[in-house]
Amino acid sequence: MVKAFSTLALLLGLLLANCGGEVDDRGTGNSGSTPIATTLAATSITPTSALLSGTAIPNGLPTRSWFEYGEDSGLKMFTSSPKQDMGNGPTSLPANMTGYGFESILQNLLTASRGYPIAIENKGVGGVDSAYGAANISTTLSIYPQAKYYLVLYGTNDADTFFGGPVSRESYKNNMQTIVSAVLAAGKTPYLAKVPYTTNTRYSVTSIQEYNVVIDEIVAGNGITVIPPDFYALFQNTGLLDVDGLHPNGTGYQSLANLWLGALAP
Repeated sequence: MVKAFSTLALLLGLLLANCGGEVDDRGTGNSGSTPIATTLAATSITPTSALLSGTAIPNGLPTRSWFEYGEDSGLKMFTSSPKQDMGNGPTSLPANMTGYGFESILQNLLTASRGYPIAIENKGVGGVDSAYGAANISTTLSIYPQAKYYLVLYGTNDADTFFGGPVSRESYKNNMQTIVSAVLAAGKTPYLAKVPYTTNTRYSVTSIQEYNVVIDEIVAGNGITVIPPDFYALFQNTGLLDVDGLHPNGTGYQSLANLWLGALAP
């Protein structure tokens, strides 16, 4: 994924959202009516955030809920919040969320650290790999000409063992170099990060380790001065991962933002 940030404010759309719910019987064989999820109107809307609200009625089944939010009405491209356990009670439970992901946290940390406004635009797309990033970086650069720096993190989906994966080390390196070269050619500064560790067995940890060696090679070969924040080491503390062993939990996102701050601090 690519994050663009600069000293200029960029509009971040968080107004379009869906609230989802799913049965989480965890092999218990419980039966009951399908959980009901309802999305409510977003509130506390600012140029960089919004409070997403919804209800999930478990209908007697162990249930998890989450939000999917994005900038287009069809949510063809969206970000998902971490899933949270809702229990199995018969009554409606509130599910209010805001600030999921690390971007808003890092934006606030950088603004406080620098003493002037920093805006971060989330251009990450869920479920895509470095090939997608390489194919779309020119479009991203054209959309945000004001952005001066690009935070680049791909690799988890490249390591997906489903659908013919994982992506080879050589292909991953070519894709990442394409992204870095495009950012540099546009007169911008790219910063890379290490691919996070995961306990989800669908993803090849061996491939992730290879990708992280590639990250070091690209940083050295392109004169990038910021040392990549080591998210692989960070998430070996598995208490920072969500129940899926793949996505960070709330504390994990805070820790991720803090690590970026340490790398980017003047």
